[in-house]
Amino acid sequence: MSENTLIEGACHCGNIQYHYTINKPLDALSFRYCNCSFCSRYVPIYTSDPDGHLSVSILNPDKISHYQFDTKVVRFLFCANCGNMPLAEFSNDNKKYAVLNIRTSSLDLTHLDIKQLSLSNETILNGQQRRIANWISNIDGL
Repeated sequence: MSENTLIEGACHCGNIQYHYTINKPLDALSFRYCNCSFCSRYVPIYTSDPDGHLSVSILNPDKISHYQFDTKVVRFLFCANCGNMPLAEFSNDNKKYAVLNIRTSSLDLTHLDIKQLSLSNETILNGQQRRIANWISNIDGL
């Protein structure tokens, strides 16, 4: 894929939908999951480009559920209807940041280079700095 790559995705029932535009080739993105207890059980694959643009549409806000654990810094956005988790969000100084669960996208995942991250020793401050530097900040609809 070339510049202005569009990645579209949704939860299984389509209640949470997203359009994610990046200005770089798809193979320039990082695809990852971490070794926390949540990711070990749920196995999402995350991606984000801080220079990208994310547009989120929620058809039925009453069918949205948020989950937080451990430090309660990140909110995982679930569809209460189908159970899918298309993205997670983080706020800092009234600014939102997001990371996508690429398993909810239309992408063929078979050829992606997916890395496991070990974040278990990360401090809260280091985690905030990592998210601010790497997560999507140009967001509509959240």
